[in-house]
Amino acid sequence: VSLSGVAADSETPTLDDSAFKWYLDGDQIAVGMNATAALPLGDNLVELRVTDPSGATGFARVLVQVVPLTTGIVGEWTFNGMSASDTKAADSSPNGFDLDRVYGTAAIVDGRSYEALDLFATTRFELDDPVIGTGMLPGGDAARTIAFWMAPDFDGCGYLDSPEGVVFAQEMPGSDSGAFVIRARRACVNVEINGERWGAVGLGLSSTEWHHVAVVVPEGAQYASQVLFYVNGVLQSTTPRGGGIALIDTVRDTASFGSAGAPLTSRFLGGLDECRMWARALTHSEILADFERPPAMLWRFGEGTGTSSVDTTVLSGGTPINLNGAASWGSGHPFALDASGVHVTGSATCSTATLTPPQDQLTLSFWFKADVKLPDNPEPALIWGTEQVLIGKQGAGAVIAGLTVSKAGPNLEDGNWHHIAVTRDDTSISVFLDGSLLVSADLPKFPPSPPAGAIQLVAPESNGVTYDDLRIDSRAVIKSEIQAIFNGQ
Repeated sequence: VSLSGVAADSETPTLDDSAFKWYLDGDQIAVGMNATAALPLGDNLVELRVTDPSGATGFARVLVQVVPLTTGIVGEWTFNGMSASDTKAADSSPNGFDLDRVYGTAAIVDGRSYEALDLFATTRFELDDPVIGTGMLPGGDAARTIAFWMAPDFDGCGYLDSPEGVVFAQEMPGSDSGAFVIRARRACVNVEINGERWGAVGLGLSSTEWHHVAVVVPEGAQYASQVLFYVNGVLQSTTPRGGGIALIDTVRDTASFGSAGAPLTSRFLGGLDECRMWARALTHSEILADFERPPAMLWRFGEGTGTSSVDTTVLSGGTPINLNGAASWGSGHPFALDASGVHVTGSATCSTATLTPPQDQLTLSFWFKADVKLPDNPEPALIWGTEQVLIGKQGAGAVIAGLTVSKAGPNLEDGNWHHIAVTRDDTSISVFLDGSLLVSADLPKFPPSPPAGAIQLVAPESNGVTYDDLRIDSRAVIKSEIQAIFNGQ
């Protein structure tokens, strides 16, 4: 959470930042007039103490309730690990409500973090039939939130006044009766409820970036004009978009992403990623939390030619890793989406490190294969400021804020590809090797500062190592996700 405090005293109007100290249940968690801190789920008594130069201290307390963003979630579809031939998109929420591709085809592209769908004119993914009878799919005038990342192919709003551009729909098959439809393009986002259209226009979204959209139906809302639209975390002003005034009374017969209607004339063309639906109205702070889920930086090293590889999480190509004289192209790991990796005999340096992760969250992961020999004891393979990932002949580890954590493991000189991931949250560091936890340790009370500067891939002892799919997440990626990456999912 973000913490911000103000103190006023007529005798000492200006206070140094160090005068502000934040406490959780009596333990200090942050320093500064503006700070951030991680709070556990549930009720938290947060206290701000301010001390002036004379030693006098004042305080203020507030009860902060932390609720998981998964509360009330119907489904979460990230499309990670999919291929173009797949006919099902897995639900990563606890509910397991998968989407079936019932019409058309879709390509798989680099998404907002990992993989994403590129929808064509007739592509439609629909909720599995068993979901309909569960009662979990909100209908009628029930509250709901639909959020997604999009990279639309088209700009103007003209088609939105006709049945074009559908991203999400709840409707009776073959009928517009009881329909709840979200349409989107780069210029606008609209909702249509029983024929009434309302939306946000003049958005001017970039064609080379991913954009977050959240549509919220508040509890007790009766008309489309009461629906809230958030784009990239910002609440938008709205305007009528046509159709007669109608009460919110939507069916729960089905729900789908992509083309809708009969025939499939309501088209959304472009990238779609990380779609989520809740059976409740998310607050603005929760919308921000969904928007700010930190994206990974991902270097696939798939170019296979030239002198650099770019971060593929940015549609137009992001931060490059430059291949200097100590690096060349090599073959990629078996689960790679491309054929190449980067072979290093010295170091390959990232010219700029644009990712600034939160102070208390970070994950560094990559695939590697040793050519000939690794050092007996783990040595740096990746260096980013104070952060290091270590690999050795029979072990791996990390260096975080001066704390070295390593442990012996399987033979890493066997000529096979191996995957390593180092995660850091606000209390601990963990090292995963080939999808399994190798070692973990507690961090000091106060987490280290975020890494900064250039990123280096290094070959320990300069004996030659091939790297592939370097990912940097500004969050502590959970074990199941790390296992999925290792298993090629």
